[in-house]
Amino acid sequence: MIIQTRRNLLATGAALTAVPAATAPARAQSISSRAPGEGFRLVFMPCIHLRRDRRSPEGLAAALRAVEALQPRPDLIVTGGDLCHDLRSQSYEQAEEMLALFRRLWAENTTIPTRHLLGNHDWVGWSRDGADQSDPRYGLGLPLRSLGLERNWYAFEHGGWRMVLLDDVDMSRKGRFVGTVPEEQLRFLRETLAADPRRPTLVFTHVPIVTATEFFTKGRAEVKDNAWSLATNRLVDNPQAVIEAARIGNVRAFASGHIHEFDRIEVQGQTFICSGSVSGQQWGGPRSTTPEGFGVFDCHPDGSFEYAYRDFGWRAG
Repeated sequence: MIIQTRRNLLATGAALTAVPAATAPARAQSISSRAPGEGFRLVFMPCIHLRRDRRSPEGLAAALRAVEALQPRPDLIVTGGDLCHDLRSQSYEQAEEMLALFRRLWAENTTIPTRHLLGNHDWVGWSRDGADQSDPRYGLGLPLRSLGLERNWYAFEHGGWRMVLLDDVDMSRKGRFVGTVPEEQLRFLRETLAADPRRPTLVFTHVPIVTATEFFTKGRAEVKDNAWSLATNRLVDNPQAVIEAARIGNVRAFASGHIHEFDRIEVQGQTFICSGSVSGQQWGGPRSTTPEGFGVFDCHPDGSFEYAYRDFGWRAG
């Protein structure tokens, strides 16, 4: 099943010149079956929610095998946060076991280079009573170390394009998180884009920058005192600041997870994609009308792209 198929964006008409990667992680190596200059394929896999029940390990393996079987074969995978469910309530030992299972399933089912982004469910011990917050494994400490990441926001280049991954989950208040892109990362985004403003760019976040899905779920968007009310744990509280920062460069699309439903918004020259969920309703079936799936970006040298959300035939049970 393909929910969304094709949308060509305007070409930049400008030559693209290489610049160094913006952060420490090494640049992904292309393994595309297409000839040089023909672009590349990127798969976005948000909200995996690996768990021990609901056949979740088999489901993740099936999703990765489906990605491997795509033709042309993808050059790289970007995950979109909430890799595991629910590290927030688990002990450090339980979280280590879950992350080890995640790494093993990934290694056994794909060799495609992968860049990871973490989400609110990946914060180890956050909702666990008595969790030692001074332990270096607390929060994202353990997942970052387990996945070989220095931090949960960075950028890299591939195939003439730039990918920027931002951490827009504020977990500083115990028991309540907020979607926001902090000033430090806004500055990072502006500086990264300004270094080569013509380079086509995809921006990945866990929480959506903009989404329309809240208006289709009862209780999510409400009118109070003659004004709409939207929850800032469902989309970021500073979308205007993010959009303004993105105007510095050639951002072709923002892609996110978190909502587990698919939507795509085209407004004022910007594209916002909520890319469903690998796990559907956390391996309990589809989320509303969005089945378990992943997003596929076909990126071209001229700065245009096609995007499709694809399910992988998973049936919960």
